[in-house]
Amino acid sequence: MSAVPYNFAKVRLGGEWQLRLKAWFQAALGLASKAWNRDVALSLEVQFRDIETGRSRDLLPFLPADSFGFRIQIGERLFSMVVVPRPFLLGFIQGMLGDAVTETPADRELTMVEESLAEYLFASLWLPPFAETFPAAAMLDWQLKEREPHPNMSRLFTGDETLVSFYWRFGGTLGEHPAWWIMPKKELEEMLGPIAASTPDSQTAALVAKRVETSVKNLPIEITVLLGENQLSLSDIAALKPGDVLMLNQSVHEPLAIRIGDRLKMRGWACRSGAWQTVQVDSFFEE
Repeated sequence: MSAVPYNFAKVRLGGEWQLRLKAWFQAALGLASKAWNRDVALSLEVQFRDIETGRSRDLLPFLPADSFGFRIQIGERLFSMVVVPRPFLLGFIQGMLGDAVTETPADRELTMVEESLAEYLFASLWLPPFAETFPAAAMLDWQLKEREPHPNMSRLFTGDETLVSFYWRFGGTLGEHPAWWIMPKKELEEMLGPIAASTPDSQTAALVAKRVETSVKNLPIEITVLLGENQLSLSDIAALKPGDVLMLNQSVHEPLAIRIGDRLKMRGWACRSGAWQTVQVDSFFEE
């Protein structure tokens, strides 16, 4: 796929607006990318490109026909649309399922199951970093809304409405693909105007950096304690019944392996605290 973003006959955002929104989007995009690479069996890169403005009637027809999107509501009044190429989304979903993906799949419509997985992808792996670092005076409610199976024909925006388009590119295992997040300029200005008018440029990066740092510190990281492993034949598995005892490759005299995300990080001993199972850290694996 070699789609080229529409080069708007544009009204550029003011310098302070451009800096503020670029700092926010780049930081959030980096956080989202880390979450994707942690949870999905793909090597994924992202590169922010630009923020531009244009009329809805000029922008939407230039979105690729093989794209897929979701409407996203920010606060009470701002309705936006995030758009990605459908072949890229299909490959990403395959990676979510643990399949080995080496190239971009052929374009086709998503099945109902794939649409549900796409909804999970956007709601759980996409929105949180952007919502938590959004440079508004207060935290806003972000909601994933209707699917947009054909974004270039969306009726979300009126023809004369001026839109702000955040444009970036994906790279890595699935090749290069463009993507867009489109928001109405008027509602975005109303939402961020007071901050844009009162915050100097020198504070923009610091404001976003502080929110990014807070967001990173609060991101939940899964910790798994590995009791042991074994291999059984299909016939043995089929014959299992309640009360059977499975032998594992772990001695009771050895500490258990502790995994953070998908990496082995520590060793520890199984313990208890009241009615709860616990683990006491014994040592760390060398990097």
